[in-house]
Amino acid sequence: MRIEDSLCYRESLRGCISEVLRRVKEQREWEEQLRRQRIREEVLNALTEWYFRCFGETPTDPLKVAKRLEEYYALCQMRSAAKREFGMALSEKALREAFWWDGEWMGKPVSCFVTEREAVCKWGSTKWKFAVRVGADGVYIKPESPLYQEWIKVAHRDNDS
Repeated sequence: MRIEDSLCYRESLRGCISEVLRRVKEQREWEEQLRRQRIREEVLNALTEWYFRCFGETPTDPLKVAKRLEEYYALCQMRSAAKREFGMALSEKALREAFWWDGEWMGKPVSCFVTEREAVCKWGSTKWKFAVRVGADGVYIKPESPLYQEWIKVAHRDNDS
């Protein structure tokens, strides 16, 4: 018996029908796997494109980004805000170590974006750059101006960290 350009060597018609059904099932499973693979590739490509638009580089592991999308989305929002407010375009690694600090300096409110090496602060209508120092008991910032020599504590360090 001939089935789709191949011969069925079963003894009974029932055996040939079972063979045809098995082949159809295998074909459908293969097509479904192929469809899922295409969708996965499209999603990862779109994710890689989004990551590049946000961070300016391609991700080392797009699958990791996909699994932790909410976290990367928050980092992207943080990067956009830092760029808009303070003119700082930071890498993903630098963003993970950065934090916002709102406090007071010389009697006026100050808002700072603190990274490992520098901090940029809005004080009134002006922006100031600050040096950053990490001590045993916390993180300190100091304006990059010879007129101000005082270090300001912006983060406390717990005993366990």
